[in-house]
Amino acid sequence: MIQSDFVPASRPVLWDVRSCNEWLARAPLADSRQACAAFLSLLDQLEDAPPRHVAYLQILERLRGPIVIAQEENAKRFTFKPLPLGHVESVAFGQACELWLALLRAYGRLRRAAIRGRPELAGSVALLCERVIECTGELIDAHFLASREVGEDQWHWLHEAYALAERRGVADVAIADSRSRRSTSSTCTAAYVRPLMLALVHPCGLRERELAWARQWTHRWAAKVRVGPPPRSERGYCVDLAGATGPLWDEGPEGQEGSSATDGGQAAVRHLDFADVGRSIKWRLKKLEEGAQPAELGLGRGCTQPVAGELLTMLHSCWTRAPKSRQFPRRVAHAAAELASGMARIHAALGGEVIVTHIRHWDYNRRDTEQIHNVRHAAAFETRHNRTGAEQWNSLDESAAGFRLRRYGPGERLAQRQLVALRPRGAQHFILCELRWLAQGTDRTLTVGVRALVGYAQPASVRPVSEDRSAPFSYALTIPVARDLPVSVVLPGGWHQPGRMLELRAEGQILRIRLTELLARGYDFDHARFEVVGP
Repeated sequence: MIQSDFVPASRPVLWDVRSCNEWLARAPLADSRQACAAFLSLLDQLEDAPPRHVAYLQILERLRGPIVIAQEENAKRFTFKPLPLGHVESVAFGQACELWLALLRAYGRLRRAAIRGRPELAGSVALLCERVIECTGELIDAHFLASREVGEDQWHWLHEAYALAERRGVADVAIADSRSRRSTSSTCTAAYVRPLMLALVHPCGLRERELAWARQWTHRWAAKVRVGPPPRSERGYCVDLAGATGPLWDEGPEGQEGSSATDGGQAAVRHLDFADVGRSIKWRLKKLEEGAQPAELGLGRGCTQPVAGELLTMLHSCWTRAPKSRQFPRRVAHAAAELASGMARIHAALGGEVIVTHIRHWDYNRRDTEQIHNVRHAAAFETRHNRTGAEQWNSLDESAAGFRLRRYGPGERLAQRQLVALRPRGAQHFILCELRWLAQGTDRTLTVGVRALVGYAQPASVRPVSEDRSAPFSYALTIPVARDLPVSVVLPGGWHQPGRMLELRAEGQILRIRLTELLARGYDFDHARFEVVGP
């Protein structure tokens, strides 16, 4: 991204910090949408009619804190939403990206002016380089929150900004950051490392609170990561400052030819040393095992065990070890596959009978309305479904434990940890699966990773035990794992309560059951064990 120098306007919209404070006092900042729109409009006006260089920098520094707060609130509108995003969510995501880009352009223009020799900005080169890297990292972070694939442009801007900081000799200069809510100081290297650390933990597969903790911890530990030329005999994660991808594992000189993670030559290769981060995580894991609370170890007040320890273990593995080799290697399989989502469609795909109920016009829920809104081309959408309601997907690769699929064009909205039924090409029956991760591509494709659940699911139906024998049944599934193991039941989301009594209709008979252990809780289902009480 190239930003040109500028000539200050004679009558800028803001001319000093005092006028900026007056604007902030009048601006509608209570609502995050209005706040982001107001900040974006102001930055555009400043870009068209900029004040003097020093005043411009002071104004941006004054706006930076409120912009971060507004962006954090605005991100809640598109974070961990089903994909593809709805209209309101897409607008919020686009607004977040535009605002970070506008702030990035503003700091970039000042950085270029400082490098070209503006005497009033001579002492601000390190600050401006850090802010450009930070804004680019926040833009990438917004993509992580929205489960969007990061484009090559964003990675290129990040590497380019850090390479410039290295050339200017300011990569490790401490930058005071008294207005930041996250830390008291930062460096260009720390700002550069944060999005790289997040990329390595595969954020599209983390749960909402896990991603929130990971983002918090990367801000704490990014300063511990050392970036430098790759060692001659050491393996590890590397980045190519001349490239346009995230960090990749490099086997080093002893690896196979072509195993290097870089394409731009050894001069542009940088090694990421996570040794200090690894020691810090190990120390915290040891303290957690001894009974210490996560808050006492600087992990945050909202962190709880054992989830915090499990996430720390996973992060340690992602940052300090080579990518795990799969227990069941994937096979490339470019073939069609059928995928059904929603309990009713899954039930039908597995051969279940339709449960007829009296549908009224007010029975449409919010999800139904969103589906109608998002599927603009109804005719094209109908052709993608067969009589079971399953969609046509492309299978990219598969293993004994799961599949990676891609869909082109419109379709059902899907969410992480959602229950689906999948039938690969050539298979006779559908397989019950759980969506483990999903990401929307820059070309509007949707790519998902699904994990097959153990056992052959069979259609069933359930209803609460009551004296009303005319009460309708709801869709459910039973999963007999093995002949000598107890059968489990998959219920609609929110149905499981320990000891709850239900009537289960399966294989032509009705049984009275009592729910016991909850095995898993997904986006739209509860998987539980039960015991038979009687007929």
